[in-house]
Amino acid sequence: MKFDYPRELSFAHPDYEVGCGGTEEPFIGFTGQTFLYVWHKERKEHYYYCFEEDMFWGEKEYHQLENKAFNP
Repeated sequence: MKFDYPRELSFAHPDYEVGCGGTEEPFIGFTGQTFLYVWHKERKEHYYYCFEEDMFWGEKEYHQLENKAFNP
């Protein structure tokens, strides 16, 4: 899938699909990096995909780190 926001981005991983039935859009996360909310088809779990690192963050991990960043 291609996105134009905030710059042209592509997401294509065979085990994942774009979250919320393909309606999710990339966003700038608390780290300043670009993330996309995605769904792992076999595990049936959501993840945050980081475009800059080409890495998937678990929901729990993402939110724990986000809370630490805003509540040191």
